[in-house]
Amino acid sequence: MIETRFVAVGGGLRIAVHDGSDVPPQECKPDVDACDGRGLLLVTALADARGFGERVGPGKVVRAELGLNRHAEGGDGDGS
Repeated sequence: MIETRFVAVGGGLRIAVHDGSDVPPQECKPDVDACDGRGLLLVTALADARGFGERVGPGKVVRAELGLNRHAEGGDGDGS
């Protein structure tokens, strides 16, 4: 089972994904035609901070934090 939580934290958003695997997340370079293997690459590119750790019960939790005003202040996006 996979559980995802979204929590507002000090001007940003923390996303936590819980799963039953004890295997630590590792970045990889997937083949161009691969259907998987890009998740952590995307998190690294978009998040201001990330990490992982143990959770209550089996498995791990992978966390990422995003500053919600980061793109607006930097001028990225459509200005909204």
